[in-house]
Amino acid sequence: MDAMSAGLKVGDRAPDFSVQDSAGVLRTLGDLTASEPRVFVFYRGHW
Repeated sequence: MDAMSAGLKVGDRAPDFSVQDSAGVLRTLGDLTASEPRVFVFYRGHW
């Protein structure tokens, strides 16, 4: 299975996940999208 067929499709809801923000605070997708929609961008590698 290639990465494109395994990923989300347009209109799919992303599964809830948690990640540390730049200040080290643990954030969840559910917390961040509770009040309004958000756009997330993920970068590969180091800053």
